[in-house]
Amino acid sequence: MVSLLTFLAHVLEPSREIVLHLLTQPDFKYLTALAALYIRLTFDSVDVYKVLEPLLNDQRRLNCRLGTVESGNVSVICMDQFVEQLLTQMKFADLMLPRIVSRIALEDQGLLDWRRSEVESEFEEWFDSDREMSKEDED
Repeated sequence: MVSLLTFLAHVLEPSREIVLHLLTQPDFKYLTALAALYIRLTFDSVDVYKVLEPLLNDQRRLNCRLGTVESGNVSVICMDQFVEQLLTQMKFADLMLPRIVSRIALEDQGLLDWRRSEVESEFEEWFDSDREMSKEDED
């Protein structure tokens, strides 16, 4: 089913603006996932990272079918896991994804800024507040 939907999206050749709108709309999570897959298949490496990385903070749940329809194996993954698979793996749902340049190589070339995750930011804020509290205790 994913292959068919991806093929139809490729045949329709939606404009970049339409694909980005489908990616950022908040109401239909599976439409967001399809747009993310389309972006991974058609955009260049720099744009793939710039456009898909904000979805690494998206915690919406997706039901994914593993294997054949007859097997009925369904697992629940979050959108961030789905996007991470798109960014790190070469195969998704029996589709061979085109090669993209690694993020580290793009950072070294100056094409991408260093990525800072929300978790890292929260940890640093917690660490700084903890350090301030320990200084106050010493005084």
